[in-house]
Amino acid sequence: MPDSYGKVIELLAVNGDPDASSLHIRLLGEENTDLCWATDDDTARCLKSVMNRYTGNHKYRLSLHTTWDMIQHQHKGTVTRTFRDQSERLSFACSEQFKDELAAIQQLEQIGDILALPFLTLPKSQVEEATTASAFQGKILGTYRL
Repeated sequence: MPDSYGKVIELLAVNGDPDASSLHIRLLGEENTDLCWATDDDTARCLKSVMNRYTGNHKYRLSLHTTWDMIQHQHKGTVTRTFRDQSERLSFACSEQFKDELAAIQQLEQIGDILALPFLTLPKSQVEEATTASAFQGKILGTYRL
């Protein structure tokens, strides 16, 4: 039986480039894995708007669950903003595509399967490091388990 893991997604940054919006995320667990999540422009814009309301060293954690707002007729995601011992749940509008991508992450049983999802890639710095390091075997996701 495969090892399952608790999925915690830390949101590190939002790239709101109109041609290629993406989220820089970190999956937290026994090993931390940084990933680039290609997402839609509207969700990226809404997340960036939520994060830009605050200054300082806050951490943001994405919830794996979304809700349907019947009044506004749109999906809503939740991000938890944390600073020291205080946290606050913040809602943001998200697309159906984003909702489906969260569900795909939630259904994974092993971290090694994460790169099978087409919207997730390793950051360029990790790819470059991996291709130049001779001790690469098993370093990137192959043996990581959250």
